[in-house]
Amino acid sequence: MLSNLIGKAALYAKDNPAPFLRYTTAAIYLTSTAAQSSGIMINKEIPQKEKKFLLLQEIINGVLELGTFMTIATGFENLGSKLVDKGLI
Repeated sequence: MLSNLIGKAALYAKDNPAPFLRYTTAAIYLTSTAAQSSGIMINKEIPQKEKKFLLLQEIINGVLELGTFMTIATGFENLGSKLVDKGLI
């Protein structure tokens, strides 16, 4: 099962490198945000009031970072495609 999934991912990455990199980076951003949020939640040394603030801050930061990355990466991908289609690159 895992080898089948890896094979499909490899074929997708070969055929669609830009979207593959964009999606894997998005998955890393989401994983990082989830891990940092979990770390804040389970840390017993942080007072409850500060925990709420830090958790909200981490989630908003993760959403903004992911949104900014996806917007910029998609824009550059589209720009690159247009430049190739016009024969400039």
